[in-house]
Amino acid sequence: MNETIINLVGKRNDLLNPGCSCGGASCEPSETLGEAVENLAVFLNAEGFKNVSVYLADPEDNECDPKMKELFEGHQDLLPLTVINGKITFYSGLRRDMLIKVLKKLGAE
Repeated sequence: MNETIINLVGKRNDLLNPGCSCGGASCEPSETLGEAVENLAVFLNAEGFKNVSVYLADPEDNECDPKMKELFEGHQDLLPLTVINGKITFYSGLRRDMLIKVLKKLGAE
């Protein structure tokens, strides 16, 4: 069973869904990337994904993966990025329902 790695790329205190403030039914709550990492891990576990890990890739953190820093620098206008197993999967925000669909399609457990 392979682990699925999700990196939220952006600065810890930036909003996960910065472009939306309409409050519509399909909008995710406004939270920072730091909060989102913790909340997303709990949410995915509750949804039955036991082998999925969620990390924050903040370029201001000295321990940030160099590839994630490179993605941050090269995609400033698309932040935040959601990178699954090293590939940009979502940009400019994240909807949990879409994430679930992608994880199921990838066969994540």
